[in-house]
Amino acid sequence: MMGYLLVTEQGRMIAVDGGTEGDTRAFVELVQHFGGYIDLWILTHPHSDHVGVFWSLMDTPAPIAVDCVCYSPAPASFDTVEDTDRKGDIKRFQEAVGHCGYPVRILTPGDLFIQDQVEIEILRVADARCRKDYINNLSVVFKVTEKFKENAKRRIPGETEKQSPFTMIFLGDLGWTQGDRLLECCSDRPGILRADAVQMAHHGQWGVEENVYQAIGPRWSFWPTPDWLWTNTPKGAEHGSGPWRTLETRGWMERLGACPVTSLESHTIFDTGDETVRKLVL
Repeated sequence: MMGYLLVTEQGRMIAVDGGTEGDTRAFVELVQHFGGYIDLWILTHPHSDHVGVFWSLMDTPAPIAVDCVCYSPAPASFDTVEDTDRKGDIKRFQEAVGHCGYPVRILTPGDLFIQDQVEIEILRVADARCRKDYINNLSVVFKVTEKFKENAKRRIPGETEKQSPFTMIFLGDLGWTQGDRLLECCSDRPGILRADAVQMAHHGQWGVEENVYQAIGPRWSFWPTPDWLWTNTPKGAEHGSGPWRTLETRGWMERLGACPVTSLESHTIFDTGDETVRKLVL
């Protein structure tokens, strides 16, 4: 599953996806822990392990407030070769949006959202030319830029103090075909994909290819990845014997020098000011 909360220095909150229906309680508890108000909620694509929390809250509202929900709908021409159960995710997501009690906005490339010192630029939305492909390739891609105060400097591990912003690319579950398309779309803006951190596409396996991560060149890689996928080990099987490409992808990121950030045992907090990682237990 995948869920992130970005909390600004002033306490504004940006949510990204949320996780499965079973994660709803934990999601609500986290939101309440940080103030109970989501200023912006971005949903990357309609798979249950990303938007299950959202449609659960549409069925049974929780004591949290949301200022705006943003998403990119599947093109009318879109069909999927995935199984019927996963295709049903699109229908259920559409139904949840239809009776959403919060303000809703459809995303377009170039949209810019500003929350305190944090800017979010939408780089890519569902591609209408993607007529028959996996639901993962509907994923919204965006860049987060946190600008620090004029007199504030970040303590970057292994480097001198800097005043430069912290940047991160979110890829959702984007696959390799649309990953290449992302590179094409951004080719007229050299460096727009460069970032300090990246959210690993499709939980770190069978997502975008190595060339996309090379274009990003991150120091940090955020893995929305369960332990069995992280080690490529099905339950009860020999270590590393699974069919997933996680270990290969981990090799890519090691070559890039990107430090992994995982949440295998508990919630993880990443502080962009001094780039430190700690666990959070509510």
